[in-house]
Amino acid sequence: LGPCSAVLSDFRVARLLDAVRRRKDHELSTLHLDKVIDITSDLVWFKDAKGAHVKVNEAFCRLVGKTRQQVEGRGHYYIWDLEPEEYAKGEFVCLETDQIVMNSGEAGLFDEVVKTPQGMRQFKTRKAPLFNTDGSIMGTVGLAHDVTDIANMTAELDLVLQSIPYAVMILDADRHIVNFNERFKKLFGIGATDYIV
Repeated sequence: LGPCSAVLSDFRVARLLDAVRRRKDHELSTLHLDKVIDITSDLVWFKDAKGAHVKVNEAFCRLVGKTRQQVEGRGHYYIWDLEPEEYAKGEFVCLETDQIVMNSGEAGLFDEVVKTPQGMRQFKTRKAPLFNTDGSIMGTVGLAHDVTDIANMTAELDLVLQSIPYAVMILDADRHIVNFNERFKKLFGIGATDYIV
């Protein structure tokens, strides 16, 4: 081999080794990300700008009753088993909040109701836009905490509060009024617009 052939051969070997190193680095980064998002019981997902789920965690998969392979690359219609009529209404789809964070370019906190195989669930959802290196938006990332049981307990507490035959007011630790019943409103002459709980 001449000197030029040896240099060309060394260059090819260096490129091959660099490609192998980059692939291994990518695999390790993917493994790390998967482990981090899987240790939470909250739902975690990454979507592209069109709404396809690029990556989801195990909690997300358990909720929708599908594997990662079934979910990743798919949109809401398939993942949430929505009928065409439901999907067209957008009633149980979180597309509006995705658009809000993509249009504003800022993170947001949202209350979302989602139809799941276990019935309707209520989530407190944090979403943020994901940016390409050129500053354009490539999609969103989301984290959703299921607050259905808390919302149900609040509704049950309100039913109990309203059924008590005495005027009752509830204060928080800072002595701010957080709730009261109808008898309290009548006793103290509080109108519907005087105080909003």
